[in-house]
Amino acid sequence: MVNNSPHIHLSIYESDIFQLKTGRYHANRIDADIFKTELQAHHFDLLNVRIRKGEDISVLNQLTDYALEKMVEIKNFEMNFPMQYHLSLNHEDIEFVAATFADKAILDKLIDESMSEEPIGYFKTTLLKSYVNPIQELQVLKQYYAHFLEDEDHNKVIWLLQYQSQFCAFIAHEYDEVRKTLNCPLSGILPAYRQLGIFSDIGRFTFRRAEALGGIRFSTGARANNHASIKAFEKEFLQHYASDEVYILLHKKWLNFN
Repeated sequence: MVNNSPHIHLSIYESDIFQLKTGRYHANRIDADIFKTELQAHHFDLLNVRIRKGEDISVLNQLTDYALEKMVEIKNFEMNFPMQYHLSLNHEDIEFVAATFADKAILDKLIDESMSEEPIGYFKTTLLKSYVNPIQELQVLKQYYAHFLEDEDHNKVIWLLQYQSQFCAFIAHEYDEVRKTLNCPLSGILPAYRQLGIFSDIGRFTFRRAEALGGIRFSTGARANNHASIKAFEKEFLQHYASDEVYILLHKKWLNFN
């Protein structure tokens, strides 16, 4: 749900569901001139800014019409190919099914049941706790990732994991043909299956697919407080190469709205 261009883009599903005109900005560093011009031109109520940790964020503090709060830190991991990695799955009988739109109800259920604790994280912030709840955040994820089910180029794929005839997890893949990079923006495992080694199977399947696609790089990320995922990444020999910080800006006209 991020855009690596230095421009703010409208987040349609968040805007519709939160009833706040929401923009997203994702770049290694902020281009202050473009940032301020676009923010003023489009009159966003809410802005999600993801920026490389340690970069200058002074422009955010200078926006007198907006209140600022840090939401989360994201640790980014990668694996470059060729590289040796574990070939065997913990569960050789697990199936990875490429989902179609006919599987949307299954995907929705998996998102609801695996992501409910912290879907996006807006609801945990001081600024947005009165406006956003976890159910709304889950709805955003379900609407956004439904478009992966309709991607005709198959560069965006949702894989459903079926184990012992039960759907127990999912993983989203985005393949960048130009950069030869396979990215995993989201995955989820049902709570009852989280201690069975399925997370490692997700990773090993992803490594295989990245290599089969001719990818030279695989990338993913996790919240800095998600110690279980980070430990699993390190176990599978992924390298932490950088961290991002996510800030939210809420227009001050909304501060006392409730």
